[in-house]
Amino acid sequence: MKRTCEICGGKKIKKIYRQKFVTFSESELFSGYDVVVCKKCGFLFASNLPSPKDLEKFYKKNEKYAYKADSGSMPEYAITLHNTSFEFIDTYLKNKFSNKRFNLAILDVGCGSGYLLHCLKKKGYKNIQGLDPAPDCRIVAKKLYGVKVVSATLSEYKNKNKFDLVMLASVLEHMNRLDGVFKKILSLLQKDGLLFLSVPNGERFGTKLKEPFLEFSLEHINYFTRASLRNLLHKYGFRNKAFETRSIKTFDSYPLDSLWEAGHDKTLTIKKDTLGEERMLKYLVSSKDLLNKVQKQINILVKTQEQVVVWGVGSLTSRLLATTNLRAANISAFVDSNESVQGQLINRIKIASPDILKNKKMAVLVSTYIHGKAIKKVLLDRYKYKGKIILL
Repeated sequence: MKRTCEICGGKKIKKIYRQKFVTFSESELFSGYDVVVCKKCGFLFASNLPSPKDLEKFYKKNEKYAYKADSGSMPEYAITLHNTSFEFIDTYLKNKFSNKRFNLAILDVGCGSGYLLHCLKKKGYKNIQGLDPAPDCRIVAKKLYGVKVVSATLSEYKNKNKFDLVMLASVLEHMNRLDGVFKKILSLLQKDGLLFLSVPNGERFGTKLKEPFLEFSLEHINYFTRASLRNLLHKYGFRNKAFETRSIKTFDSYPLDSLWEAGHDKTLTIKKDTLGEERMLKYLVSSKDLLNKVQKQINILVKTQEQVVVWGVGSLTSRLLATTNLRAANISAFVDSNESVQGQLINRIKIASPDILKNKKMAVLVSTYIHGKAIKKVLLDRYKYKGKIILL
């Protein structure tokens, strides 16, 4: 699906990068996408995507954000991300509403396992609800945090009462058909209701680069800056009340949090965003340089043809299989601790549980920057692993 600019409607776009993927069997619709910039307003986004219906099906099946084992299973970076977003939201609401804030009606769209709702509940907020297309998220949120989550997409969701605050935390970068998204949000909000957004900050891409092309995950299809958010939100009568950006050390990335008030005059005047493209082009150069270093590690495996197990089948592995010669290595297995992907195929090889590594000594390529040290510790402590462990 080719996209026109969803901010200004511009059809003149410039392709600046093609991101390719090799994905596991149930995600085969993601073979890659084009990263493009709108020549009129400067908005950066992904084009040549699966159809909206296919994307909705993907998210309904996706258990990635359910973290269903127990509360300790949520990655530390996700906890940090939500904790800081909660502090940002609560500080603003406290200043505006004082103790009345605890009675505000709040909806968290794309809530995952409900941790952000849990933060609100723990503080004393009473009228909170989540929305997520993956049914497991409803079950996990109830089990772990005792919060209500409705299993539906935003377009499917219906509610009789209006909300004072709608939250999209790490969600808007995943969404297309943005006009429908914001019209739906407005239909759910009180006339002067608030909207919270948290997105990766396109102004800071590559500021501290830990992983090549990290921002081009399977699911991230919009790359926002403050300027592009303003251009988008002003169309629907939202006015910015606060921005905050900060570093998350695990990723060395910078989420951009913002709060917006509905009910203002709609503004169709566009102020072109030039910073987004400038930062993106620098990010591409630095990512390519880092990818070349990874390629050298992979070349050694290809040359020796020693047996190797790849631990991790996320976006990084999908990119490496498509853009390096990792497929030419002697890969005997892919393993991942996520039970929902075990048994599926990637590169025509079945994804297995890490338990198959017990009593094995072949090399293990840990295909994750974020969890690399933790996985090495699991290999050494749980599996008493004697083979070579390769960290990127």
